[in-house]
Amino acid sequence: MLGQAIRGIPVGVLTSSYAGVLTMVVMLVIGSTLRLTDLVAVFKRPRALLVGLAGQQVLVPIVGLTLASGLGGSPCLALAIVALVPGGAASTILTAAAGGNTALSAVLTLCSNVMVAIWVPLLLAVATGICGTDALAGDMDFAGLALRLALVSALPLLAGMVAASLFPRLMGRMQPYLAHMASAIFVIFVAWILWDDRANLVSYVSGAGLLVPVQLLLCGTAAWLAARLFRFGTATRTALLFEWGVQNVPLAILVALSMGATSMALPSAAYGLQQLAVGLVLALILRQRARAAIA
Repeated sequence: MLGQAIRGIPVGVLTSSYAGVLTMVVMLVIGSTLRLTDLVAVFKRPRALLVGLAGQQVLVPIVGLTLASGLGGSPCLALAIVALVPGGAASTILTAAAGGNTALSAVLTLCSNVMVAIWVPLLLAVATGICGTDALAGDMDFAGLALRLALVSALPLLAGMVAASLFPRLMGRMQPYLAHMASAIFVIFVAWILWDDRANLVSYVSGAGLLVPVQLLLCGTAAWLAARLFRFGTATRTALLFEWGVQNVPLAILVALSMGATSMALPSAAYGLQQLAVGLVLALILRQRARAAIA
């Protein structure tokens, strides 16, 4: 009977619920890794934080919308959504793997995801006009989306930070298990979305999907140049590269599903996975170069 009940629920409702749970778990894990000392160290020298936020909130959406504008329709909006959401756990993990400034990356993720409830709905309203999907915008409850993003993003982040401060030993023991659980849920969830609409996967990836590596390359190059302009160290440059280049895939999927457009969850997932794949290659290259420089 449970199987029949589940099959009777629309896929969009299920995936939207799972996307919300996944995003909350990921944000809780990120929050639990932050310490007050990280915040103090970053805020003592706020220039890198301000440059990082400016890139995340302004430059990256402009690049994404510019690339997506040539597509039109749902593919345009799906690609735009990936560019509009900030970095998540993946950007911090890749920063650490590449030997970057993980404290800056984590604080950037915290600040940008606290701002997401206000900033993403505003950018989304602009994106629907550029992509010619105003019909979706007409049915969209932007205030409701803002509230939902705050509940699944900002609050779990802050809750993770508070829990880590009050119960450091407990959260230290739980953090690896939470991270593994988030990773497992993410893999199963994305695999489900890709399998559910597998017939259209090749067309999505071979079409607009070709622009995803271009977006990462452009944003990553801009981050590297900005870091050189402001004379940041190599570790800070690496953090900015991944914070600007790799977005929060679960949050992007949640935004797509919140618009009532289940079909856009597939390209959002596919584009997000492409970002992660390219980002992983870059992280390995940067890590190898860092080791070679030390040797």
